[in-house]
Amino acid sequence: MKTNLKWSFCFCCLLSASGQSGLSQPFVNLDFECANLSDYSPVTGFPTSDAIPGWTAYIGTTELTAIGYDVLTLGDPNVSVVDANFFNGSGLIQGQYSLMLQPGDNQEFQYTSASISQTGLVPVGSESLLFDAEVGTPFTVSLGGNSLALSVLGTSVNSAGEQITQYGANIANYAGQTEALTVTALAAQNSTDIFDAFAFSAISVPEPDSFGLFALGALCAVLPGWRKGSQ
Repeated sequence: MKTNLKWSFCFCCLLSASGQSGLSQPFVNLDFECANLSDYSPVTGFPTSDAIPGWTAYIGTTELTAIGYDVLTLGDPNVSVVDANFFNGSGLIQGQYSLMLQPGDNQEFQYTSASISQTGLVPVGSESLLFDAEVGTPFTVSLGGNSLALSVLGTSVNSAGEQITQYGANIANYAGQTEALTVTALAAQNSTDIFDAFAFSAISVPEPDSFGLFALGALCAVLPGWRKGSQ
């Protein structure tokens, strides 16, 4: 049964202050809804700063100045924003936009990872990081340079019938700190991962081997001010 938990957060206005030194800025655009696509068409590349405000995109260790819009390559590594027009909505998890990472051949017969990263302030009181994903290739999520231990919290289906998995990871040790959040589709095979609805929660999640003891409904408690559309 599809859950109705909404863990996403889009807060773009703070980007204008991101260049001010000495300030700890909160994470922004965690649900990828801040994409500014009005001047671009699908199946084109457009500036990363317009596509995923607040985030930086990488192929391997190379930073991308532009990423795709509804782009799926035949083997090249790729980062792309996707919407309801992408394969009849099969890649859209929620809202208007989701983010796809596609590792691939770097033309030297070696697979290369695809990733996004953002540095921000983990809200005080955070116990867990939550997100949704449509998984096709192995991936990692790290905070402060440390790979997080992910728990599967449940599954649902999107409007196109694709399975979406809800994940959570305990991150209490990072609460109140400014850290880098990095999501990486590993250089393992030519497939894709699609992500959406990252959010910080004041509720801890079960360790990977104890999900059966946890009530999924408790995850509704997202930190005040960090739910999309909150006042």
